[in-house]
Amino acid sequence: MSIERPAAVLALLLAVSALAAGAGAGPAAAVPDARLAVSDVTVTPGTATVGAQVVVDATLRNSAGSPSAIEVRRVELRDGDDTLVTATEVGSLSAGDTLAVPLETTFDEPGVQTLTLRVVGEADDGDRVTITRPVPVTIEQAPPQVAVQTGPAAVDSPTRVAVTVGNPTTAPIRDVAVRLADPLGAPNRSVAFVPAFAAGTETVVNLSTVPDEVGAQMLGVVVAYTDASGVEREVSRDVAVSVAPHEPDLGVEVRQRPDPEDDGGAVAGGISGLIGSGAAGATGGGEEPESPQTTYTVEVTNFGSVQASDIVVTPVTGNHTLPRQRLDGSLGPGESGTVAVDLGEVRSHGTVEFRVGYRAGTRAASMTYAYDYRPEVAGIELTDVAVSRGGNGSIQVSGNIVNVGRGPAQGVVVEVVRKGNVTPTYPARRYFVGELDGSDFAPFDLTARATGAVDEVSVRIIAREDGVESTRTVALPAPPAGSDGGNSLPTGLLATLALGVPLAALVGVGWRRRRGGHMGDGEES
Repeated sequence: MSIERPAAVLALLLAVSALAAGAGAGPAAAVPDARLAVSDVTVTPGTATVGAQVVVDATLRNSAGSPSAIEVRRVELRDGDDTLVTATEVGSLSAGDTLAVPLETTFDEPGVQTLTLRVVGEADDGDRVTITRPVPVTIEQAPPQVAVQTGPAAVDSPTRVAVTVGNPTTAPIRDVAVRLADPLGAPNRSVAFVPAFAAGTETVVNLSTVPDEVGAQMLGVVVAYTDASGVEREVSRDVAVSVAPHEPDLGVEVRQRPDPEDDGGAVAGGISGLIGSGAAGATGGGEEPESPQTTYTVEVTNFGSVQASDIVVTPVTGNHTLPRQRLDGSLGPGESGTVAVDLGEVRSHGTVEFRVGYRAGTRAASMTYAYDYRPEVAGIELTDVAVSRGGNGSIQVSGNIVNVGRGPAQGVVVEVVRKGNVTPTYPARRYFVGELDGSDFAPFDLTARATGAVDEVSVRIIAREDGVESTRTVALPAPPAGSDGGNSLPTGLLATLALGVPLAALVGVGWRRRRGGHMGDGEES
């Protein structure tokens, strides 16, 4: 028993050992799913955009406690039942190893999506392990946003193309090139470059083209850029453009500038153009008369269909050309611009031509505007003149001196000219009128003597305006000697006076006689 009992115990132990050994020699158990894991997932760029490349980096890990290496057969990125991208035969993971798997894809629509990362692995004994992990992504509208606007388009005229480029996403774009893909004709400025666009910014790029055909056409614009992931991409836009015929048409308006001090002002000029030579001279004492306003504004308006540039305005009066003035910038259809022109050199009423030379689109053009210039200058004339002869050769000249202009004349004097057989005599060889306002008149009487045959009597008018003294001599027919009533002469010096002033009215005679007066007999003529 004692012998047998130890033997029985030994047999039992051997049986247990055999069972344990048999259990260990059977088939290996499957590797638990937890041994293969996705340790990290990153999405680049952080904000995905429509049409731009997106990289999903998945980091796979085989646990250090795994009894077997794992062969990664497939890694998929899925959107519901659709597989977006698949990587096969990725590599092997020993216990404790990690493996990075990049998956590249693009998205056609903006929005928030939850994708699925699916990994299929295989152990050494052929058993398969499948794990999944959700990958949320936000898809924004593709940059850049492009809007195209064109100005008025006409044949052979530069047409502005304004391209607004915006980056509405949270990622920058760079190396932006904006170009005209279909410029409608000869490109004037067909490409522009912008180094970079920060997130949420926009800018306007100005291009231009010169159309060569009339009618509706399509203008193409292409924006090329590099996205945040370094991929070169481009966006195109087409816009319909209606091209008008080449029609240059500039309009001109001339108006006097207001005086900066009294909100008015007279037009420059002088009486020299009307009554004499106009040689400049200093004022003979007293206060210098106030200078009239002589600056005019010339407004140029583009009524045509083409752009007007290089605009130069040249005032011309008679054979005299005044200084040219250049208009700053160019005028598109419907736009206006102004230049200032000084007409102080023009001393008489008449037509001033404003000759405008310019470029109508790509062609040279010109136009002329005639302006009826009426400066506030004096215009001295004689009217209702009567020449009579008495006994002993006496001659009397009477009439009215009239200022038919708009400006005043100072120091006005009427005198008989010593000429031939006519000699000025006392008491009225010279008559001093003084100042004569525009549309005003003054009566005068002059006396002289004839020492022989006389056919005419010469009368000299002296006046000063704005410091400029002018003279004019008028020859008046003399009646025969011994005529009683004299010779009343509507001399034609003022054949028509459209001022509505009754120049022969006696109501002003007494006042004018008190204002003016005869000069002393001792004065020489």
